[in-house]
Amino acid sequence: MVLVTLELMARASTGFHKKRHDETLEQFARRVTHLYLENKSIDDVGDDISQCRSLLVLYLYDNELLTVPQLHGNAALTHLYLQNNRIRKLDHLHLLPRLTKLYLGGNQLTVVEGLERLQSLQELHVENQRLPPGEKLLFDPRSLLSLGSCLQVLCVSGNSIDDLVQFECLSQLVQFLCSDNQVSDFVDLTVCLRSWRYLKRLELSGSPVCQAKKYRDRVVVLSDSLGQLDGKEIADSSRTFLRRMQESKERRRDSSNPTSAGTDGLLPGQPRPQQPPPAGQEAPPGHLLLPSLPSRHFDAFVQKSATAGTAEGGGAKRSQSEKFPSLLRSETSYLSINRLSF
Repeated sequence: MVLVTLELMARASTGFHKKRHDETLEQFARRVTHLYLENKSIDDVGDDISQCRSLLVLYLYDNELLTVPQLHGNAALTHLYLQNNRIRKLDHLHLLPRLTKLYLGGNQLTVVEGLERLQSLQELHVENQRLPPGEKLLFDPRSLLSLGSCLQVLCVSGNSIDDLVQFECLSQLVQFLCSDNQVSDFVDLTVCLRSWRYLKRLELSGSPVCQAKKYRDRVVVLSDSLGQLDGKEIADSSRTFLRRMQESKERRRDSSNPTSAGTDGLLPGQPRPQQPPPAGQEAPPGHLLLPSLPSRHFDAFVQKSATAGTAEGGGAKRSQSEKFPSLLRSETSYLSINRLSF
């Protein structure tokens, strides 16, 4: 069991932050801004650290802490490093309103909560929690919503996470590190990418979603801001090329689909059939209304029309074509047009 005392803090100080020979422990505590207390088997922070009123950065990783320490007198703290302890629950963080970076990777958290008052938090690292078998790391929606306007870096790798939509509210994200999880739904990823307008780095390697067809190309096209995906840089020229290729495919697909009929039921280019004259009016000369015929009957009908006048009366009468040549031309012209329908 190791307790943090003023003596321990003084012994652990180095460089510019080292205790001077001409100052007391209390003077050192009031002056110090960085404390290096990592890897010292600490399981209790105690109360002496509250005398460090100017403390900005506190290194407490690789120790034996079971809870987040109560840092009552350290409201100026901006960086807190608590990786690789045995912390199971997040408490007392409301005492640190100026905290901008919080490192909690490698602990035993099952729920990320209690962050509602950290309105200045820019980085949150909760990767690789030592979870019970079959469980995943959960996030309190209230904490996520409260961080939506400030959080820029979120690291949740290695926590069996399968739901990305819960992070959609983090609209200011610049880096999202989510490798080695169970994310599989590309639709969820699409929803998030449309909300993360400032995202520059995305890590999803080791998750099932990376096996989706043309995963990388689709992600690059979806995000205007993304500059690195799964450890590989994205060139602007690559994004431009992929978008042009996508637009070309869409144009070809649109042109290959049949155009829908207009309001009159006709396809573009289809001739409009002749309409009967208004009631009470006779059809003008040469105006003949006939139903459209199948092409196999067309030639036979024309020949029959041309010889109809001689079929009765033993040839004494002239054929209809001789008497009304313009009529036959009108019939032939109209029937030729109607053949386009078959």
